[in-house]
Amino acid sequence: MAEAQKVFDGLAKLHRASLMRMACGLTHNADDAQDLVQDALARGWRFFERFDQKRDFRRWMYKVMSNLHIESKRLGKISPILSLDTPSCRSGVILAEIVPATDDHIANLLSEIAADEILNNIETLPTISRQVLQLSARGMSPAEIAKKLGLEVGTARSRLFSARKRLRATELSSAPGGGV
Repeated sequence: MAEAQKVFDGLAKLHRASLMRMACGLTHNADDAQDLVQDALARGWRFFERFDQKRDFRRWMYKVMSNLHIESKRLGKISPILSLDTPSCRSGVILAEIVPATDDHIANLLSEIAADEILNNIETLPTISRQVLQLSARGMSPAEIAKKLGLEVGTARSRLFSARKRLRATELSSAPGGGV
């Protein structure tokens, strides 16, 4: 059982971004897409012993996700109305908080995956931009950041803007139709 869980976790982490892109393509809403990925991973884990590991995991999960989406639409669980309060998949920020799953294992897995993606995206930033972003995340103002790093205030603001823009662009390139 523990070995199967490790295999499933590894495959889920490997294919999570493509599952999220597909879910965004189906739902056009970041929250609904996250829920769909979460439900698909929960169902995939439940039936993982039936999965033939000689086959493509991503395709299998796509089928699971597609079936869940169709089932949800049929049962009227998916709202066709897009809320202005809910981020869309193309809004640039798909890093919405993950709704706790009924299955703790899946919730923990999704939390780890989201955190890994955020950290990987931050690590791709130039050093100065990464430092400015990290200091801003700790609650420092652009003036405080400038003083700490020996920059002009305008430069600190510019670096912060550029870092955020670059992170959004990275997230958009993983959304459906982005970065192609």
